[in-house]
Amino acid sequence: MKKKTKIILTAFICLFVAGIAFVAGVNIYIVNYAKPYIITIEEAKETDADCVLALGAQVFPDGTPCDQLYDRVLFASEIHLEDKNKKLLLSGDSHNSTEYDEIKAMKTVALSLGVDEKNILSDPVGINTLASVENMKNVFQFNSSIIVTQEYHIYRSVYLARKLGIDAYGVSSDPRSYASMPFNTAREILARVKAFFCVEFIN
Repeated sequence: MKKKTKIILTAFICLFVAGIAFVAGVNIYIVNYAKPYIITIEEAKETDADCVLALGAQVFPDGTPCDQLYDRVLFASEIHLEDKNKKLLLSGDSHNSTEYDEIKAMKTVALSLGVDEKNILSDPVGINTLASVENMKNVFQFNSSIIVTQEYHIYRSVYLARKLGIDAYGVSSDPRSYASMPFNTAREILARVKAFFCVEFIN
């Protein structure tokens, strides 16, 4: 009985270690895959692209964007205003706009920064990163893009876009620290594994 228990315990430990190694390997792969395409905001202003994609994030009950979302729109708007041939694409969760509306909050910020409303495109069903990049390609027919989000999120975003055939570059929008960063960074580790399976095995 003791021998059987030892075998089961050993197998469990081996599986656990293998799982940790797999998760770590996927994360390293995605970061290294995307890293050559991460550029500065100044480089982005000089890079030809069909659009600048600002990815959605949390909006508070009063409609105010969280700091991360505000900074994404801030950086994306700055890139767009330097070259208005790059459309500003706002992608977020607004499918139930009477209760929760990321696009409205993002658009309010963009307009306050001087972006012309006619140059703003909205994707209200960008409920996650994969949906946002799929919609950018399939709905809006954009083949190249500057993606703006925080550093922890930028590698997965660029990885997904490029795996879907978009000539994508990423700009990190991190002008300050964020209280939720430890949680977001931890969650991102598993999100990258999900993204890996989605594009390598499902799509």
